Amino acid sequence: MLKNLLQKIEEKYVFNISHYFWHIFVVVASLALIGGVLILLWSVIPPGKDNVTKVEYPPVVQVDAQEVLALLKKMEDKPIQTKTTYSPPPISETKTISSTDSNEIFYYQSLDSLKRLLPPSKYSWESSGYWYYPYGERTYQYYRDRGYSNASQYRSWIVRETGINEKLNEVYSNSNATAFNQKKMIIDSYIDIVRRFEENKRASLLKNLFNYRSSSPTETVENMKVIQGSINNFGTEKTDYIISLTTFGSRNPTEGRTFISYVNKIIPSFSSEYRLDILKSMINSFYNYFNNRVNQQIEITDLFVKDLNNYKPEQYVNALDSYYKLMVEKNYQRQRKINEIDEDYSRAIAKANADYEMAQVEKAGLRFNGLYAIGGAISFIAVLALVLVLLSIQRYVKKINDSLSTENTSTS
Repeated sequence: MLKNLLQKIEEKYVFNISHYFWHIFVVVASLALIGGVLILLWSVIPPGKDNVTKVEYPPVVQVDAQEVLALLKKMEDKPIQTKTTYSPPPISETKTISSTDSNEIFYYQSLDSLKRLLPPSKYSWESSGYWYYPYGERTYQYYRDRGYSNASQYRSWIVRETGINEKLNEVYSNSNATAFNQKKMIIDSYIDIVRRFEENKRASLLKNLFNYRSSSPTETVENMKVIQGSINNFGTEKTDYIISLTTFGSRNPTEGRTFISYVNKIIPSFSSEYRLDILKSMINSFYNYFNNRVNQQIEITDLFVKDLNNYKPEQYVNALDSYYKLMVEKNYQRQRKINEIDEDYSRAIAKANADYEMAQVEKAGLRFNGLYAIGGAISFIAVLALVLVLLSIQRYVKKINDSLSTENTSTS
């Protein structure tokens, strides 16, 4: 049956169709095979990725003295307005704790030294106040005499003036000073400052020092060291600068000591009569422009100090305010451009990544197409070759049979 089928195919199709036609089929299949191989090789090569280059940031802003003087000239031409300053919220109080330690005698020696600077006969070491009876004293006595446990709620102690001892206990509690040697360190740091001032200024000064709070005895001592360093620059005639510094340091525990140390470093560059105003300007500018960014304020102030010779002493304060304002405005514009550059760069990176992933997907599709083309071409060539081989065998078998039949006939 196979013999008859092959013979029928040969006679009906192979002999009736030109050999060139079959050659064309083979060439097309070969081209498909070559194309499939090329597509497969191309799909294996990783796709290229766009190289995104970030635009350069704008140069660091600078403000020269002429810009500041021009702004000062405009300010002189305008009516004087009250300057708005920052008013931080009040600091909450904490309760005291008590502790004991073997170094008690040394602690009390330091405490006695402080008392010699602030004699208890002149200054309030103990808190003073009075009892307040909301329902009358007789009501309190009635419940007290009858042994009621809640009698204390019928009176309350009103503190008229907090004593130094109580303030010290608050400092110990806030700074976690539980041992007498830790308390002695704190008192000694106060003594080093207080003794440099006249007696009539010591009590208010000490209370201001108490307000500079910290979380450890060592931190308290370090805070007092930077305050002590400011005395050489501002003098001992007034204590206003200490009030400003201790208040600032307490409200900015992270950056306060850095700020005060920097003030101690650059304030000698200014005339002594303008130093307190410069300090207030720096503090106000910190809250208005540089909150939690004291290092930026330091960098800008350094630039201003380099150009200090361009201003008259009476212009120092307004010039510094104007310098801060101009620098902050220019830095804001520069930062806005930087943000735009970063956003454009991020978008370009995202687009490049998306294009790269899309190219990978396309190449994966080409890889399958190449495999299909190779497989199809090989299959077609194999089937065609198989048919042609079978037909060729069939033809040779037929010739042999014809030859044998001829020989038999001639023999007969």
